[in-house]
Amino acid sequence: MNRDPAVLLQTVQRFRFVAFFVLVIGAGAYLRFHDLGRSQLWLDELVQLMRAHHASVWACLLDIGNDIGSAPLDYLIQRAFVSMWGVTPWTARFHAAVFGTLSIPMIYVTARRLFSVRTSFISMVLFSVYPLHRYYSQEGRNYALFVLLTLVSWYLLLRLSEKTEAKVWVAAVVTNVLLLYTNDLGVVVLAGQSLFAIGAALMKGAGQESSLSAKRYWKYVALSWAIPFVTFLPWILGTYRHSLSDFPNLFSDPYLIVRVFREISGGSYPLSLGFGLCLLLFLVSVRSREDRVRAALIVTGGLLPIVVVLLLEWYREYFFAIRHILFATPFVLVAVAFGISRIPSLFRNGSTGRAFQASILSLLVVLSLGTIGLHRDKNPADWQGLSDYLEQKVKITDIVVAPDIDRIIAYLCPDIGKRVRGRDALQQLRPAVPAEAGDGRVLIIKSIYMQAAAEALVNQLIEAGSGEVADKQALKGFQVIIGKTVR
Repeated sequence: MNRDPAVLLQTVQRFRFVAFFVLVIGAGAYLRFHDLGRSQLWLDELVQLMRAHHASVWACLLDIGNDIGSAPLDYLIQRAFVSMWGVTPWTARFHAAVFGTLSIPMIYVTARRLFSVRTSFISMVLFSVYPLHRYYSQEGRNYALFVLLTLVSWYLLLRLSEKTEAKVWVAAVVTNVLLLYTNDLGVVVLAGQSLFAIGAALMKGAGQESSLSAKRYWKYVALSWAIPFVTFLPWILGTYRHSLSDFPNLFSDPYLIVRVFREISGGSYPLSLGFGLCLLLFLVSVRSREDRVRAALIVTGGLLPIVVVLLLEWYREYFFAIRHILFATPFVLVAVAFGISRIPSLFRNGSTGRAFQASILSLLVVLSLGTIGLHRDKNPADWQGLSDYLEQKVKITDIVVAPDIDRIIAYLCPDIGKRVRGRDALQQLRPAVPAEAGDGRVLIIKSIYMQAAAEALVNQLIEAGSGEVADKQALKGFQVIIGKTVR
């Protein structure tokens, strides 16, 4: 038996490494799977589920193409799970929780290509409890898969910068095709990688660890850009929509920067402030050539995409939600982790510096867990309550007018689906003399999801026929008005 103290120490260190690695991933998995089916599906989840739940894959693809900025991969994956296990909130979200969990070790191996073991571990710890990623790992949408594929794509880029391998080239091309077919913002990811590749190639011999060379990067750019883009081009040409109506100018919101600052952490000002200070420490710590390569990764992978997404949504007259920039947040957290790793260098006493470093990391973890606890219930509307109410109330002679949510109501309430109408039906309604009880009723559903034009029409109709309103029912996010009007 080998009793060499050096070998024993190495074995113990390896065991501690593996144990900590598994512990962090386990904790992150628990946070993503715990209470996965607890809350109701919300609007975007219902829209995805409805589009993925057709009788054939072809019908599914045609419907997905009608949604602005949609890409089909996540829909098809979700379709497979709900086909096997049935339609429930848990099954609709299961794939997102799996992809969210897989992203935890992926951020480590990606960061490890340019950063130290300590920085990579801190990145993984922060990401495992990151409230924003945990939240979207519990949503039946494409965001968790998009984050995972973004990390895989960057990992392959960094790996190719060190050694050219045919199998890695193929993996990079396949990953980028999947990336684009998960979310059309994959174009922003590839654009950021291209800028990083060009910048790194211009920094001749920027670092020994990266072994950056123009030849390797230009091969990657040529292959991993051209083939995926050509593959994705038919889809984007067939489904592209420039804008949606009724959305205000993105930059007209004076609190946009404040919103981004608060929501980047999952809705906590203290946690966002902690991230911001560590990010600032990262920026002031950039000194060496290799640090400049690391900074280029953070800028092109994290900070620049945030700005680009805001500009794209302004151009497309689209609304902004923090989930649109979720794919860039892993690189922000890597920068935060790098800033934390530099804390001991600020102290003359190494042990004091390490203790302060551990305190900062612990504080960020506690704030993250607290934010998760405070934002457990975020359902803006009671869809289940609405569907139950309609199933009980709607009679065979009734018409249900649900502006902007008519297809979802028809999906949730298949028994009354043929009597559900959309916004166009509002133009055909008029106040009239009350009919006999139960004859010719119209149920109008006002919702928080109505666009401004539809809301104005509903309000005008209700005001004009206010004396003929038979009943009102308020539910979370909805108001059902039953009127004795005729068509």
